[in-house]
Amino acid sequence: MSVGLSIAMTAAQSALKTSQKQLTIISNNIAQSDNENYHRQSAIVTNSVMVVGDNAFYGTGSYVSSIVRYYNESLEKSLRTATSASSYADSYYSSLSNMEDILATDGESTLNNSMSGFASALEAVAANPEETSYRETFIASSEALADTFNLQYNNLANLRDSIATNDSTGSGELSTSCDEANSILDQIAKLNDSISTYENSLSNIGDANTLRDERDALCKELSKYVSVTISEESNSKYTIELNLAAGTATLIDGTTAGVTTADHLVMAMTETSIGFYTPHMELASAAGVTVNLAPENGSIQAMLDGRAEIVTQMDALYTFASSLSTAINTIQNSATGYDLYGNNNAGDLFQVETTGGGDQPASGNILTVLISDPKSIAASTSATEQGNGENAGAMWDKLDEAGTISGDSYLDHAQRLITSLAIDVSSAESTSDTLDSVTAMYQSSVDDYSGVSTDEELTNMLTIQRVYQAAARIITAVDEMMEIAINMV
Repeated sequence: MSVGLSIAMTAAQSALKTSQKQLTIISNNIAQSDNENYHRQSAIVTNSVMVVGDNAFYGTGSYVSSIVRYYNESLEKSLRTATSASSYADSYYSSLSNMEDILATDGESTLNNSMSGFASALEAVAANPEETSYRETFIASSEALADTFNLQYNNLANLRDSIATNDSTGSGELSTSCDEANSILDQIAKLNDSISTYENSLSNIGDANTLRDERDALCKELSKYVSVTISEESNSKYTIELNLAAGTATLIDGTTAGVTTADHLVMAMTETSIGFYTPHMELASAAGVTVNLAPENGSIQAMLDGRAEIVTQMDALYTFASSLSTAINTIQNSATGYDLYGNNNAGDLFQVETTGGGDQPASGNILTVLISDPKSIAASTSATEQGNGENAGAMWDKLDEAGTISGDSYLDHAQRLITSLAIDVSSAESTSDTLDSVTAMYQSSVDDYSGVSTDEELTNMLTIQRVYQAAARIITAVDEMMEIAINMV
C-alpha cells in the first residue's frame, strides 16, 4: 500500500508541475495575442516511465518534453515574398506621386498653363505688333514660362536628392535604408548564434522560441528592403541569400561554425556625366562590383528606379526647354525678322543654361529670358512696317506645329508629359493597392495558423486549471491517507 501511495503522490506532483508549465505557456499566448510577430506555442506532454510495485505496473505522471511553436514555413515564405513586392510597389508609387505633385499642382499641369499663357501673349503681339503693352505682357509671360521650367526642374532635383544626393556620397533615403537593412542583418546573425546555442544544448526551449520570433520578424522587415531567400540549416541558423536580377548572393551563411557574420549592402555613386551621379548597389565583400537587385522587389530597388524616373523627367524638361528656346530664337533672329527699332537679328529671347562644359546642369535654372525691352521683340517681317506681325505669327505657328518635339507640338507637349506621368501614377497606385491586399491576405493566413485565439486559449486554460485542481486534491488525499497509515503504526 505504501508503494502505491508513494507512486500516486509522485504522479500527482508531476501533474501539478506539468499543469503549471502549461498554464504559463497559455498565459504567455494570451499576453502576446496582439503581437503579429508572435507565434503561438503549445506544450507537448509526455508520459513518464512506468514502474513496478505491489505486483503491478504504475504510471508516474507526465512532463513537458518540448514546447511547439506554430510556424508554417511555406506561409512565412509567401508572406516575405509578398511583403517585398508590395514594399517596392508602395515606394515606387510614392516617388511617381511626388513627381506628379511637382508637375501638376492641384491636378493641373502648371507648365501647360504657362505654355498657354505664353502662346496667348504671343498671339496678341502678332495681332497688335505696334502696341507696347502687348509686348510687355509677352515678356512677362516668357519670364513666367521660364520660372515654371526652373521651379519644376529644381523641385525635381530636390526630390532626386532626397533619395540620394547628386554627389559622390549620395546621402539620403537610399543610403539610410541600406544602413537599416545592414543593421537588421547584423541582428539576425547574432540571433542565429543565440538560437543555435540554446537548441543544441537542449535547454531553454521557450527562450529559443522567443528568439525565433524575433528573428522571423527581422527577416520579414528585411524583405521590405530587398528580396531574400531564407533557409534553415541543421544547426538552427538561417542562411540568407540576396535575390539578384540573375542569381543570388549570400548575405548570411548559416553553415559556418563559430560566430555568424553578415555581408553588408553598400550604396555607391557613379558619375555618369559632368555633374550627374547615379547610385548603384554593391556588397561590402566585393567593393567596386555592381550587383543588380531583383527587379520590382524591395524598397531599395524602388528608390533606385524612382530616382531614375525623376532624372528622366528632369531630362525631358531640359530637352523641352532647349528645343523651345532654339525654335523661338531661330525665328526671333531670322533674316526676315525685325523689331520696333527696325533692327534685324534682334537677339535671343531665351537662353538655355549649361554647365561650364556645355552640359545640362544637375540643378539650378535651366531657362532664362534675355530680352527686357519690349520693342526688341522681332514681331515684323519688314523693317518699315511696324504694324506687320507676321514674324510673331510665325513664332506662334511654330508652337502649334505638329511633330516638333517627340511627335507633339510645343503647345501639346507640356500636357503630354503630365498625361503620360498621370497614367504611370495610376498604374503604380493600382499595383500598390493590389499587392498590399495580397500581403494582407498572406498575413491573415499566417495569423490564422500561428496567431493566438484568446477564446481557444481561455478554454484550454480552464481545462488545465481543472487538471491542476485535481492533482492538488490527489496530493491532499494521499497526504491524509499516509498520515492515517503512519498513525496506525
